[in-house]
This record gives sequence, structure tokens and C-alpha cells, in this order.
Amino acid sequence: MSEELLPSPYETAAPVTADDSSEITLGALGMFPQPELEELLQVRSTDTFKEALNHRAIPEDPALWEGDVAHKIRALSRFKDSTRMTNEMVTFVQEIDGLMQRGFQLRTHSDRGHRQNFHSLARVARKELKRPMPPVFDSLDGRCATVSGTAGQGKTRLWQRLNQAYPSAMELRGTLPAPTKMWVIPFFYQPYPFDGTFFGFMQDMHTRLLSHTMQFGFTEDIFEDLLNTNIVSAANAAVAILSFFNVGMFVLDGFSAAAINADANPILAFVGKLKDWTSIPVVLSGTDAWMNAAGLTGTKGTCIFNGPSLSLLPTPNPMKGGEEKYVSSLWYKQNQWMWENGVFSPTHTMPPALPIWTYDLTYGNLDWLSLGFQALHVAIAKDATLLEREKLTQDEVRRHFLIALRLLQPARNFMDVVRDKPKGVNKFDFVHHIDRLTLAEICRYNKYWVQKSHMRAPWLAK
Repeated sequence: MSEELLPSPYETAAPVTADDSSEITLGALGMFPQPELEELLQVRSTDTFKEALNHRAIPEDPALWEGDVAHKIRALSRFKDSTRMTNEMVTFVQEIDGLMQRGFQLRTHSDRGHRQNFHSLARVARKELKRPMPPVFDSLDGRCATVSGTAGQGKTRLWQRLNQAYPSAMELRGTLPAPTKMWVIPFFYQPYPFDGTFFGFMQDMHTRLLSHTMQFGFTEDIFEDLLNTNIVSAANAAVAILSFFNVGMFVLDGFSAAAINADANPILAFVGKLKDWTSIPVVLSGTDAWMNAAGLTGTKGTCIFNGPSLSLLPTPNPMKGGEEKYVSSLWYKQNQWMWENGVFSPTHTMPPALPIWTYDLTYGNLDWLSLGFQALHVAIAKDATLLEREKLTQDEVRRHFLIALRLLQPARNFMDVVRDKPKGVNKFDFVHHIDRLTLAEICRYNKYWVQKSHMRAPWLAK
């Protein structure tokens, strides 16, 4: 990165002086008193988070209920956007939001060490320094939270909703000793690269950073060192740039069995460096298969997991607690939510046995439940007589669900064997569908897991 391409705050921020004794207690952002920050810095109540995270995509509109089929089907195209978070998910979001606030508190320009860090970022980006920044011990206590679980339980959807809950990137005007201008990206989401490589990871980061900052006049030249073929230099530049733009939270989503290979090594090394050398909280989100592989390597693999954790597993059978707890079960409530997101009047109540029928078809997988319900709602939109008493039978529901889930039949067959004939699971199916399994189920078939040498996380074992 050339000198002339650097953004002006690198060069024009307030200089560090030995006699500067300014006391600022609100962290770095305390020197930027714009009203835009109020939403970001305030302590949000549980109800506020619930309101932000839960979302009904199908409007409760009598005109839609009485409208033509075409308008109903168009409305149902947004069905999968409907989201209902559990209390555990809301609590986890509150915890990582607290980590973000903690990170901002550590970034105070009234602290000489932090100012040295901040002003060194330009030199790192220009490759004049090899490390992301000089050591400041207040920032060496980073946090890395985790979200794990089986595939199809709403991990990515959680991040989509949280991304919409936080403000977008903002430009701030500061007062001494802070820079006169600074930028904040409250929430930075990045999926695991499709090709699984570090270069693909950095290409995605390059694109996403440009998307966040081009509104402020930044161009792709500013981020060109992210594409450096030297992995260490690219990682250092990335840490420096994310710190410079005051990222509040960094989420890396999409770890799965496919990521258990040597190509993930530099990506995980970058995560460790970001956690250890900045106050930016990191969240890793992936399947139990990947998390278990990290655990197999002992301390070396799990030392980065030092923050809150959330486990999203298949919803238990609604009849597990007996008939008296059926209506209060989580699966019943999830079915009730999806039924109420239809394009018909709420006077049409859900068939009492519907959650039992859908559980037998989806094995507690929320993505599969959503696909099936969308198909069922489309069928009802086309034939309103299905809402008449006893017209919506188990066979009718099964027919529409199986049509929606037909391309997932191999995975459903595998889960059927796991549930009913666990000893019949073979090695081939285990490896190909391992992301569908919980940690307990993976341990049950440990002989397949350990014998699969390329699935023992060499990126952590080395």
C-alpha cells in the first residue's frame, strides 16, 4: 500500500505527547458524542433484543387473507425470513453484545498505549511493522465465543438478524486526543470461504470491507494488502485494518466438516491473532463436527474458545415429556409460530396433532420444518378448503412435506437410521452426513471419526 493511498486519519490524528493527561472514561467512542452512537452504546433490555431478533415476514393483513392466490404466493416467498429466537439465543446475544461494549471500553484514546497502537496501524498496513501492533496488556485478553450445533438449526439466520439489529458503518468526528475523524463498523459478518482457502477468505474480507466503507470515499486500493500472497503479511494487514475501522464484533460463520483440513490452518491462525492482539470479540459459528475436531486436539485447539457458547441442537420430540407437556414443548411452539405465518385468518387454528406429524418428517430440524411449512402454506393458498375441519390430514401434510424435502432424502434416510437403527450406520454415510449429527451422536460412532485421518484437524494438531 503506497503512502498516498492511506486515509488521512493515519497521518492527521492527534499526536502522542508525553504530558497529555486527558481523562476519558467512556472508551474510544466517548470522544465522539454524536447521537448515532447512542443506539450502539446503550444497554439493551431483553425485550429490546427479542423485538430486534424475532421477525414475522408474512404481514398480518386481512386484505392478504382475502386476496388472490398470486398475491398470497408472492408473500409466501418471504416465509423463510420469519424468525423466532429461543430464550437461550437471546441470552447469548446479550452476552456477546456485552463483549462488544467491553471491547470499545478498552479502546480509549486517553490511554497512551492505545494511541500508540492506533497510530501504528498505518505502518502495519504499509508493511513497515510485522506485528499488528505493539503489545498493550489490557488488550491481550480477547474473547472468542462459539455457536455450535447440527446443520439446519438457524445459526446463519441468527447472524442475519443480528446484523440488521446493529447500526451500519458510521463516520464520526472526534475531539483531542482522539483522531479528528474515525469510522466504526459495529458488526462484521464473514462466512467461511466457499473454496476453503486463506486467499479466498481474504478476498471475501476485501469485498466486505469495501462494501462497508465505500460510502465514505474509500477505494479498493486501501485494502490491497489483504490480497498479499504472503500469508503473515496479509493477516497482519487484516488485523490492522479491522482495528482501524473499529470493528465491534467479528463473526466467522460456516465451519463444518469440510473445514477440517490443513487449508484452515492460516484462517484459524488469523482468528487467534485477531483475538489476542485486539479488543475485538470474535465469534466462531459451526457444526458440532467441526467443534469436536477442535476438541480432539486438546489445549492447542480449544484455547481460542474462551468466551460464551451457545449450542443449537435438533428440537426434542414434543411427546418426550408426555401428553401433559406436549402443548408447552418447544417443538409445539415452533410449529405454532410457523402455522401463524400463513396467509389466512388467525381464526383458523393449527391441527392439534400437526407438530407430531412434522416431527416424524423432519427429525427436529428447523430448516426442514420451514421448507415443509412453506410448501404446506402454498398448498393452502391454492386450496382454502384444506382449512376446513379435518381436511388437513396427516397424509395431506406428509405429501406436501415430502415434495418440499425430496432433494434431502439421502440426509433424511441417514437420520432415520441414526434414530431407529443406530448400529446400521455405515462409514460412508457417517462421513457424508456428519454435520447432521450432535456431539453425542458423533462420539457414539467414534471409531469412524478417529480412523478418518484427514478429519482429525491437522491445522490444529501441527
